[in-house]
Amino acid sequence: MTILHYVIGLPPQRHGGSVQYAYDLMMEQSKSVDVVALTCGDTLFRTVAS
Repeated sequence: MTILHYVIGLPPQRHGGSVQYAYDLMMEQSKSVDVVALTCGDTLFRTVAS
């Protein structure tokens, strides 16, 4: 299974409560499933390494 997250940015370019929450969630999920992050303004998909 692959989970897609759409976020406004990833650390260290973005910071704050919701960004940190989403990042922590993606890191934990990546331990058991594939996780892909799609960020605002990017044209590339970023895969979170497990």
